[in-house]
Amino acid sequence: MGNGQDYCPRDEQDYLIRLNYLFNNPIKHGYVNNLCDYPFSSFHSYIEKQGRDFLVKQFKETVDYKILNLSEDDF
Repeated sequence: MGNGQDYCPRDEQDYLIRLNYLFNNPIKHGYVNNLCDYPFSSFHSYIEKQGRDFLVKQFKETVDYKILNLSEDDF
């Protein structure tokens, strides 16, 4: 990645790592403190469709995001 070429995730885990990365970018770069506060993200439709519990589980089970501490106020 990073060379300007398209990338296709290898499997579901690879897809979720990248999805979680995208969802967390606004926090990582200091635009907001909570995911729900960033209006320009597909996070809002994703959480509406999948539900909060599903998303918490997704973050917890994705290896690169197990260290996140998700509280009720995060989203």
